Amino acid sequence: MHTASYSVLQRVLGAALADARLEKILSHSPSVERKRDVAVATEALRAEKTQLTSRNHELTSDNHKLTNKHAELEKSHKDISTKHTDLKATNIKQAAVAKNISQKIAERSAKTATRNIASLGGEAIPFLGTALILGVTAWDIYDLCETLKDINQINQAFGHPLENQQAICGQKVPSTGQVMADVKSNWQLAYKSATDSINQTGNAMISPSPPSISWSQMKTLVCPVIGAPSTLCP
Repeated sequence: MHTASYSVLQRVLGAALADARLEKILSHSPSVERKRDVAVATEALRAEKTQLTSRNHELTSDNHKLTNKHAELEKSHKDISTKHTDLKATNIKQAAVAKNISQKIAERSAKTATRNIASLGGEAIPFLGTALILGVTAWDIYDLCETLKDINQINQAFGHPLENQQAICGQKVPSTGQVMADVKSNWQLAYKSATDSINQTGNAMISPSPPSISWSQMKTLVCPVIGAPSTLCP
């Protein structure tokens, strides 16, 4: 009602008064003030909407970034979990290999030690002991070869370079005839070669010079074995 009256008054007075004077007269009208308040409020709402729209864009962008970051972290977590599972399986496998090999080496070492000690008496028999020594040596080389194979199995499980198995496994034990021929041709050289090999670690386990053996001592060792005539072995 007020707005309609304001419009009628504006038309009636508009013909008699200049626009500036009319505007001044009507500027305090409730309708003008309301219109002005609405315009101000509308502009404030428009500015607030603009700010909210800008903020919404920022939040949307941040949300996309967080979503992408979450996806990257989730993928990284899956990759780490997969690697952890693989490493765990590898560690279990390596531990099983190491345990199995260590048991085999321990058992083999015990057998080697027992065999060497048990064969000492037979190896000391003149002439006949040579064959026993060669047999025990052949077994020792076989055991060392098997041990090196086991070590390479561990190296393979852990991704380490393999050792040269042929350096041990390829060695051949000479025959009894070959050994006796070397002794007959130059027993001093054979003795020296043996002691040099045994003492190569720097510890003098055996004297490099052969011990002096009297004929009496020789008869004591040889006669019971060869059963020589009473003239040699009274």
